[in-house]
Amino acid sequence: MLILIAKFKTKTESKDDMLGLAKEMLEPSNNEVGCISYEFFQNSFDKNYFVFVEKWETRKALDFHFETPHFKNFDSKVDAYLSEKPSVISYEIGSEETII
Repeated sequence: MLILIAKFKTKTESKDDMLGLAKEMLEPSNNEVGCISYEFFQNSFDKNYFVFVEKWETRKALDFHFETPHFKNFDSKVDAYLSEKPSVISYEIGSEETII
């Protein structure tokens, strides 16, 4: 399993655009084969800060996601909204345990 965490800091005037763009990703991404979960969060203390938390069954599923029309649309627009370079990191996980 892969966990991907993507962090984005937007320009103040672009946070609503980023919110709309992020919302457009939820349904189609969650419906992709190999997607376990796909969520995004807006920081309640800094409204210009967004985090995507994604779980994918395999790297192949994540790579397929990067080729979808909805991701390509996101990727073509997001840089115009950002105030700094994003951080996108994936982690390969061998197992998962529910604690609570």
